[in-house]
Amino acid sequence: MKVNALVTLALLMLFGGGCMSMRRDEYGRALPHTPQWRLKQRAGDHKGLLRYDVVYVRQSDDLYHSGYEIVRFWPSGHYMYKRVSRIDIDDIDSYRGAVIGYYQVNNDGQILIEMFTGFNFGQYSYITGRLTQNGEFLKEASGSWKWWRNPYPQPLRYIPHFVGELQLQPDW
Repeated sequence: MKVNALVTLALLMLFGGGCMSMRRDEYGRALPHTPQWRLKQRAGDHKGLLRYDVVYVRQSDDLYHSGYEIVRFWPSGHYMYKRVSRIDIDDIDSYRGAVIGYYQVNNDGQILIEMFTGFNFGQYSYITGRLTQNGEFLKEASGSWKWWRNPYPQPLRYIPHFVGELQLQPDW
């Protein structure tokens, strides 16, 4: 009996402590309870490579989430990723179901993205990518801060889709 109580208490501490690192807002976004962004202070595109009048779109290959994956960058260094069922301004210009973060364009043109996900009760994840000559965004690798150079077999290609000026502004 005492062993069961100890195991239950240990499991509650293990899983309950993880829940303290994140919260969900009214849009379903995972947000860090105590933000510790690594890229926030140096975020942005100082080389002027990215376009802000587009969202970068790719057809989702996820069997459970058909539709599209959308990536959006702001001049302020903010980043948003989300899945939508159709390319529609109301879906694009909304926080519903979004993953948020920051990005930084390095001197060699590499784009480093830091985002906060709901995986493992909230964690920071990292993506590296770059723009092609014709303006497409390629996601090349992902992972954590220590092993984020885990490359994809083939880069994920996102095509720029013109949307003009959107109303949604970062609130993180």
